[in-house]
Amino acid sequence: MSWSYSGDPSFSEVDAIRFLVGDTDESDPLVSDEEIEWFAEEWSDKYHAAAAVCETLAAKFAREVNVSADGMSFSGSEISRNFNYRAEALRQMSGRQRKHGLPYFGGASWKERAMADRDPDKIPTSFRSHMHDHPDAGQKSHHKTPNPLVSDQ
Repeated sequence: MSWSYSGDPSFSEVDAIRFLVGDTDESDPLVSDEEIEWFAEEWSDKYHAAAAVCETLAAKFAREVNVSADGMSFSGSEISRNFNYRAEALRQMSGRQRKHGLPYFGGASWKERAMADRDPDKIPTSFRSHMHDHPDAGQKSHHKTPNPLVSDQ
């Protein structure tokens, strides 16, 4: 059973998960590298893996007895509750994509659509307004203007 942390979460997935959990103190290790690697294999991303680690730690500390003596106290139930809160926060962080993977809804404005139409690298769309209009048959779409790049307002 090994424990390691480089101090750089971008160094490895184990370091990233360990950082998200808060298990970065070598003098007080909470989870082994092997356990983190197992969680990383089981879950789709490091945020879900870290949340699962937090839930496991919450279960571990929930078994601990609350002790108070000589002005010192240890509350396993409070530590457990905090790890459960951290697990929930990590799941919410996973739902918010960081620097990639955000959905894009293009063509929401006439200006954006006109700029996209002039982009030589853009793949042509299969569908667009006025695609069924035929010069001999008249206008079939519901737009008031024949040019889709001109606003109806």
